[in-house]
Amino acid sequence: MPSDTCPTCGDTAEWCAEYRARLAAEAAERMNRSTSASLALERTRPRRKRTSKAQALVDEGLADSLADARAQLRDMSW
Repeated sequence: MPSDTCPTCGDTAEWCAEYRARLAAEAAERMNRSTSASLALERTRPRRKRTSKAQALVDEGLADSLADARAQLRDMSW
């Protein structure tokens, strides 16, 4: 646990500018680590709803409608 006095001069952070700056830098580093960890969680790809094979055919432009795609899948025995 860090002490509340500067190891160099013995003053508190209120009176020692260097110690106050070091404490602020440490706090910023802790905040940066927690922020980067939360951003890493946000960067993961969100779950997507499963798409049926027929809908995939329509999305790719291989079928004009879902009915057409389902008919194609029946013809292919899928």
